[in-house]
Amino acid sequence: MTIEFREYDPDRDFACAARIWREVGWLGKDEGERLRWYAEESRGVVAVVDGEVECFVLMTDGRLRYQESHLPMAACTGVTTGRAARRLGLARRALARSLVGEVRRGALVAGLGVFEVGFYDALGYGSGSCQRWAQVDPAHLRIGVRPRPAARLTPDDWEEMHAARIGRRRCHGVCDLLPACITRSEVADGDRGFGLGYRDAARGRLSHFVYFTTGSAEQGPYRAELIYRTVDELRELLALVKSLGDQVLSVTLREPPGMILQDWLDRPFRHMNVTEGGKHEWRIRSAAYHQFRILDLQRCVGALRLPGANLSFNLRLTDPMEAYAEETSWSGLGGDYIISFGEVSTCSPGANTDLPTLHASVNAFTRLWLGVGPASGLQVADDLNAPAELLQSLDDVLRLPVPQPDWDF
Repeated sequence: MTIEFREYDPDRDFACAARIWREVGWLGKDEGERLRWYAEESRGVVAVVDGEVECFVLMTDGRLRYQESHLPMAACTGVTTGRAARRLGLARRALARSLVGEVRRGALVAGLGVFEVGFYDALGYGSGSCQRWAQVDPAHLRIGVRPRPAARLTPDDWEEMHAARIGRRRCHGVCDLLPACITRSEVADGDRGFGLGYRDAARGRLSHFVYFTTGSAEQGPYRAELIYRTVDELRELLALVKSLGDQVLSVTLREPPGMILQDWLDRPFRHMNVTEGGKHEWRIRSAAYHQFRILDLQRCVGALRLPGANLSFNLRLTDPMEAYAEETSWSGLGGDYIISFGEVSTCSPGANTDLPTLHASVNAFTRLWLGVGPASGLQVADDLNAPAELLQSLDDVLRLPVPQPDWDF
């Protein structure tokens, strides 16, 4: 058996990539153009087994909102292996090569959506925060406003929809995928999806909208993605969702960053009990589907602003990418560093014997830096350890908002 890794060539490899996507259930029989758009402005690595492409990794330019900054992010938008080449380690090896390429391109952080927890830990990724979704009867949303008549949005409006997504309200942890062709691919199926929205009266540009997808148009369930800039726009979109409640029996909504979705629901626990087990069951679920890892430690630490704080410590960092150093020529970020958190945060190589030491994997330190959990909690559940005094100081200083990606990829 011969295995070769190389860059994805759309002219040479597209047919195989489409076959792999169909084998894993990501692509319908006649949806090849959707993959072509999805990959159009992205970069890929393929694994070739005995002359046949059997694994396809796709990377897309993105950005991560970190406090008040936007950090260049390498968004992995696809890791797929064909049916004939499972259990060969192709996915991790191809993704390792992709990560090295993104480091060289200047990405500071990497993110992806997981099919299962644990698989990508071997490349330094750590789980992000939990997001919540609620499936509810839209007629029972507690919204005290009436929506204006909305404009219909079709797949032809993909450029407007993408611009509105990029301009939406953003909080700490929000992620963007920058190429407009990503949105084009996601809204391409006009049979299962449609949008309703509003244009700015002064400029005529799409300002806020809701995009629905469903496999059962008459009564649902529907899934609704809300894109908005202000709280008033959010209220109008929720009212628009509620207006469909005379026909649609259930809609799934994602909890907006910084808000509690349950506040909008009328007697949620009663409805959960009454509808339990049914097609239109009321339910609220929570899961962490995104993972992230730091690619540039100095610049990521430098993005942290903690006015009034003054905390310095040693960091002894391990990085599982070291296991791929021989074949990728990059051993990751493992080593000894001196970290200072404050109004200006810094990171430099070395160690200071007068400072306490935090031992962490890059997985766990990424989660700490991002605000996924406190140091004391990560010590229990992840690869992070320090003296009790340092753990308490980190808990006291790192009080970041819960990061919410707000974009599935």
